[in-house]
Amino acid sequence: MFASSEEATLTETTHSTQITSSSSVDTEDLERVTQERNEALKELKKVKDEMVESEKSRKQLTDELQKVKQEAKSAVEECRALRNRIQLAEAAHRQAQGMEMDYEEVVQLLEAEITELKAQLADQQGQTKARHRVTPCYCSNTMVIGPCSGYVCFYPSLQSRSEPVSV
Repeated sequence: MFASSEEATLTETTHSTQITSSSSVDTEDLERVTQERNEALKELKKVKDEMVESEKSRKQLTDELQKVKQEAKSAVEECRALRNRIQLAEAAHRQAQGMEMDYEEVVQLLEAEITELKAQLADQQGQTKARHRVTPCYCSNTMVIGPCSGYVCFYPSLQSRSEPVSV
């Protein structure tokens, strides 16, 4: 079939084509692999940036959560304090109502006692007036009817007269 020189030329050509072909494939593979590596590095950088952002966001949310927890704790404490103040105010209100009722009762008792004392005073004044009219008071030769400040006198020389004489 082929002569040895043709065979040698054919082998060299095939070998040369294979080298060229291998070189070309290797270059394409190298470019493709390099491009894939570069894309992977870009993707890795992007993922790292996203991770940094995610970490920042997580830290910010953690801080906000801590702040909200503190505010909630403060609100609960304030609520407890307000409940205690309300309970104290209600107790003071009940006590004040009880005292008010006691004062009203004392006022009613005092009013009743005042009314009774007024009645007793009126009775005493009525009895005193009656006693002063009936009981004569003798001051030095003078008989005075009523309180001594009125000085309605009966003179002994006028005893026959039935009417009192004013001095």
